[in-house]
Amino acid sequence: MAQDREKKLEKLLADRIEIAPTTKKINLGILINRESGTIPLKISNLSFNYDKNSSK
Repeated sequence: MAQDREKKLEKLLADRIEIAPTTKKINLGILINRESGTIPLKISNLSFNYDKNSSK
């Protein structure tokens, strides 16, 4: 049984067709208007207060 499998494997490897791997190239045209992260958050006229009726 093992010899039969070895013969089948040898036949499969002998009949095998090798295909050269192809490389793919991607070009992305991304325009960057400003440097990322220079101003992560800009807030104007922000206020915060606690409710007078809130319990501690």
